[in-house]
Amino acid sequence: TGNGQFVVSQAKRDEFQNSSFTGSILRIPTPTPTPSPTPVATPTPTPGPTDTPTPVPTVTDNNATAEESACFPASATVELDSGDHIPMSQLRIGDKVRVSPSQFSPVFLWTHKKDGRFPFIVLKTKVAQLKLSQGHFVHTSNGIQAASNVQVGDFLIQGKNGKRIEVVGVESSVEDGLYNPQTAHGDIVVDGILSTTYTQAVLPSLAHALLSPLRLLYRVTNLNVMGPVLDAGSPFALPSLLSDNRVLTS
Repeated sequence: TGNGQFVVSQAKRDEFQNSSFTGSILRIPTPTPTPSPTPVATPTPTPGPTDTPTPVPTVTDNNATAEESACFPASATVELDSGDHIPMSQLRIGDKVRVSPSQFSPVFLWTHKKDGRFPFIVLKTKVAQLKLSQGHFVHTSNGIQAASNVQVGDFLIQGKNGKRIEVVGVESSVEDGLYNPQTAHGDIVVDGILSTTYTQAVLPSLAHALLSPLRLLYRVTNLNVMGPVLDAGSPFALPSLLSDNRVLTS
């Protein structure tokens, strides 16, 4: 206007009143704070029971005790001084059997003589095979060895001529009978192969010495009296001790 005053139209006043301003301050709405989520505790897993592995059972052959791992089967053959070959099951106290190319020696004692089915090692050559328990000593070109230590390529000794024969196979079998005759000499030819009458239970030299009293008893005693007793199989404490390494090492 002419007097220096501003004239504001009604429309402008309405616009101003409807605006967000009050006085000279623009009202900015205060944002509503978003609440922080309450943290949820992660549950600690409860450890389950630890699985214990099931032990694998050890299969044990009840027939293969330490006492019985040093013999021949009933079908193993020996040569008598008559030239006949007979199986172990027919051998008797007093029979003289081949023990070397030039010698025969009497059987004076059984350390084992029993029926049943038992495991044996089979040492195969091109001319013969020998079945015996794993702990029985047999002659080889490298000295005496337990049957379980003989390998393909080793050499056994023929009982009748002393020649070496190569082992071409080592197998296992289960056979009837368990027989171990003791000879006065200490060796025995079985199935044509030179073996011993001794086992891993006792060193052969010691076993031979310990059996000396029984060898003497056999020589000086009437066979008709002592024969049935000696033929029974391990009737004395000494041979039983010799055939059971569990007793000797306990």
